[in-house]
Amino acid sequence: MRLRKRPENRGFTLVELLVVIAIIGVLVGLLLPAVQAARAAARRMSCSNNVKQISLATHNYHSAFKRFPGIGDSITNGWSVQAQILPYAEQSGLHDLIDFEAGLGRAASDAGFNPPNDEAAATVVPFFNCPSDDVPAKKMVTYTRGRNIYGWEHAGVNYSFNVGTGTGTHVDYGSATDGLFWVESKTQFRDILDGTSNTIMLAETLMGPGSNLAEIPYHMNGKYI
Repeated sequence: MRLRKRPENRGFTLVELLVVIAIIGVLVGLLLPAVQAARAAARRMSCSNNVKQISLATHNYHSAFKRFPGIGDSITNGWSVQAQILPYAEQSGLHDLIDFEAGLGRAASDAGFNPPNDEAAATVVPFFNCPSDDVPAKKMVTYTRGRNIYGWEHAGVNYSFNVGTGTGTHVDYGSATDGLFWVESKTQFRDILDGTSNTIMLAETLMGPGSNLAEIPYHMNGKYI
């Protein structure tokens, strides 16, 4: 009686392996753009939602005080619009942490600002940051006082309010500008003569690398300058 010979185990040949790798490469090439497009769409939606949330909080502030918030006592030493609208964006805890009676500006010594304000300044507020920006939301900020240099962690924002073009006779923002917000402004809806649909309230911006312009690499000049 003749016995049937068992077939030997056969592996992939080099040609078959290369074909499989090529097919996988083609599939990855087809899927990767779709994945990147989906991620980009998700980031755009997130940024759009941030703008809506900030705008709604600003409108709610107007409903409560019958005006929009003004910048503090100066453009560099006053509390921002972002800080003032926190309670109207479900951030009352962070708002309560801030001592609005304390001068902001630059710290005068290595003691920094008041401790609660240091903590608040370093707190990242998610809807103030756009996920498309590749710069960390929290970074070390350096202050120079004479020969002394101090540094503290501060959280940045990607959304800036309209303080005007900075042209004309009001470049210090100390009085009415062609924007919505300036030092101690009390703008109301009725003051927006061009109509709210034709007036920019805030815009999305890049936070930047946190460096002086001279230190920005040449290949990134087009992004930050």
